[in-house]
Amino acid sequence: MDSSAPPPLVGGENSADPEPPHQRQLTARLKFWAIVIGIPLLLLVGTVLLLLGFQIWQTRKLRREVETLKAEAVRLDQPVEIFNPAWGTALDAADPQRFPSRDARDPRYGALIQQFRPLGNAAQSWRLRRLSTGARPEAPLPEEAYLKHGSSFLRARDYDHAIQSFQHFVDLYPNSPASHNALGIAFRDGGRFADALESHNRAVELAPQRADLLWERAVTRLRSGDIAEVIKDCKSALEKSPDFADAHNTLAMAYRNQRDYANALTHHDRALEINPRREDFWRERALTHEANGDQSKSAADVQRAREVRSQPP
Repeated sequence: MDSSAPPPLVGGENSADPEPPHQRQLTARLKFWAIVIGIPLLLLVGTVLLLLGFQIWQTRKLRREVETLKAEAVRLDQPVEIFNPAWGTALDAADPQRFPSRDARDPRYGALIQQFRPLGNAAQSWRLRRLSTGARPEAPLPEEAYLKHGSSFLRARDYDHAIQSFQHFVDLYPNSPASHNALGIAFRDGGRFADALESHNRAVELAPQRADLLWERAVTRLRSGDIAEVIKDCKSALEKSPDFADAHNTLAMAYRNQRDYANALTHHDRALEINPRREDFWRERALTHEANGDQSKSAADVQRAREVRSQPP
């Protein structure tokens, strides 16, 4: 073999030329720095964009809140309401001595501004707000509020407002025996007996087990002169509640109207046995004794009625 021959070429012209070592080293370094710098840079850009978006959202939210606060702000000489968030009521600017509200549909009572010991009770918390639009709360108040409101008109003998108040009560609570019974009483006191009996009948229909509803209907029938039905209602009430003193007294009045004084006095006696501190019971028995011709017993009952009236409650 000739030792002077040149060394063979590696790979030849048709073989792939390998990447030089310095090129490989440069490529590796570029990849390393791309990872070391590029990924944190992407994270930084993403974080900046996220924070920028959050800042824009927060700025818009704060702007809306500021506009809301401006709209709800209470300013000098501006009309305001003092309202109680626990009850959903506001203080009336009318005479605070007047009870209740002048509006028959509004069962709120007036209130005196007075000192009290703070108890940490939500019902004692009052706030200021701009004058409301007059919209009523969606949920009605409890039944007792409407009963008290309408009854205050009855005590004042303002029967038109009482009827209007209880009609509103019936509209809000159409399936409540109390609402129909209250409306019946208002109609009765206003002299509208046919309307009163219609309301009483609905109340009894909704709660036939309640003796007090039967008795209220009996009182209405007594005033309208339907004595036979009075006796039926009182007897039904006493079947459900034998110690119902008012039913005994009303039944006695019905028997007196029929001149059945023996039965009348039996039920007068029972009413007074149950509740001897009722002045009206004594006076009604006095009337029955007088109608029966017993003036001495009538005078004794009148005197007893005066004594009961003079005694402290």
